[in-house]
Amino acid sequence: MPFITIDDTRKVLNTALLNYKKDHWQSKVEKLLKITAYEENLKQQINTIRQLKLALLRA
Repeated sequence: MPFITIDDTRKVLNTALLNYKKDHWQSKVEKLLKITAYEENLKQQINTIRQLKLALLRA
């Protein structure tokens, strides 16, 4: 019957911790990408509003 050693436990815990960190960072990167896309959308809306203001003033 094999026994679980302290080294085995350390390896499992370290692997779990690394996987958690990767998942955690992946989540942050996905959120950052969504925010960046939203920011670009807002910039386009501001630009369109600016153009509409100029068109209104010229009319």
